[in-house]
Amino acid sequence: GIIKKCGTDSPNYAEGSIYAEGSIVRITDNGSTTSLPWGQYLGGSSGDFVTALVVKGYNIYIGGYSASPASNSVPWDNAKNKNTDAGNEKNIAWYGTHSGYVEGFVIKITDNGTTPKPVWGQWLGGANFDYVYDLAINEKNDDIYVSGRSQSSTWGGEDGEDGISWKGDNVNKKLKLFVVKITDGGASPTLKWGQWLDLIGYSPTYGVTCILAINEKNCGIYVSGGIGGGAFTWETERPHEYGTNSGGGEVFIIRVTDTITTSRLDWIQWLGGEKRDFVHDLVVNKVNNSIYVGGGSFSSNPWAGEEKISWQTLHSGNDEGFVVKIIDNFNTTTSRWEPNLGWGQWLGGKEEAERVSCLAVRGNSIYAGGWTTGYTSWLGETAIKWNSQTPPDYIGGGPFVVKITDAGDMPRLRWGQWLPGYPPGALAVSGKNIYMVGYASSTVKKLTDNESDNNNAIFFGCNS
Repeated sequence: GIIKKCGTDSPNYAEGSIYAEGSIVRITDNGSTTSLPWGQYLGGSSGDFVTALVVKGYNIYIGGYSASPASNSVPWDNAKNKNTDAGNEKNIAWYGTHSGYVEGFVIKITDNGTTPKPVWGQWLGGANFDYVYDLAINEKNDDIYVSGRSQSSTWGGEDGEDGISWKGDNVNKKLKLFVVKITDGGASPTLKWGQWLDLIGYSPTYGVTCILAINEKNCGIYVSGGIGGGAFTWETERPHEYGTNSGGGEVFIIRVTDTITTSRLDWIQWLGGEKRDFVHDLVVNKVNNSIYVGGGSFSSNPWAGEEKISWQTLHSGNDEGFVVKIIDNFNTTTSRWEPNLGWGQWLGGKEEAERVSCLAVRGNSIYAGGWTTGYTSWLGETAIKWNSQTPPDYIGGGPFVVKITDAGDMPRLRWGQWLPGYPPGALAVSGKNIYMVGYASSTVKKLTDNESDNNNAIFFGCNS
């Protein structure tokens, strides 16, 4: 999140700069109450932004971008930590160089329960504008995958940024998508490989640029985003293409395979029709190699080129939320991974605008968080058992969470919950508890799924 200052009820923060400063907060769920053990500011004298967060054990990895240069000799040192010096930003061991106007970063912090301890930071970028937007971590080892956009043709750095083994290039210095692999060595990071994604003509849709998820079982890294409309070209590597770019503003999912020493572009799947289509989240079910994509669309079904999607209800509004299932299968005949379109589920009413803005998965259950601009019934989704008839209040859109069960060849709508406040920005699942973070109000709401099921595996959304 971006926090300029903290109030009297805030956790023990380090005092930040006068500009926008990145921050993370630990919230402990005590059952019926919560506590705030600590908060950590991240930044220097200019604008600093945290855009991604993943957790593995006691290790926290934070991604973002910064206009505040920092190094081991000139650190971020505008903080007066209220806990211990171990938590001060000046103790970050930096690798690489902040060599441009805005530089992407990945920072590792360890959590001992009462205080954070910054360990290392890795700059990612070159002489122009470079942004880190999302992170994913391999649960089997210490590999971290980073997605973002960069306008730099080469990445410099005294500690090896320029040593990344790249596939593709950015010689024309366009704001291209990238994926980079980093291995956490404990006290320091090691840069492995980088993959340029040559979507020229690409532009973000409403600020959503690139969403990242990983399936350790099949070495697949999935990157999703949207183009703002019109044609595009591939400058260098081109994956196998599935579906059709209909031109109105299309959603895409790209599979990048980690071959350990390098990367390989396998496929791109288009999703959308002739009007505007948006993607907001992407999660992976590692049990059945399924990918679930959430967003919104002005395009009614069937989508040209994606007619194989088995839609369960009709597109009933002007901007309707959706969840689409994709199965990633290995074709033994062609010896390559291929996407297979499964089912699609619309979520919304006739007159309103709806979006699915975040997803989380637990076993065969998908939790879709989103918002609506109206209160009338959703015409095709009468199977949803709403715990309340209408949102309790309206502040920029009525938030909701809907549970969907993946029955294989079709989705089954279970229950829905209207919530107060702002639209959700992220969902996470732990056991039967669902946590939703508000996009603008920086609030966390807890829901408990009381349905009995056989879901034992827990998976987290890529933006959680």
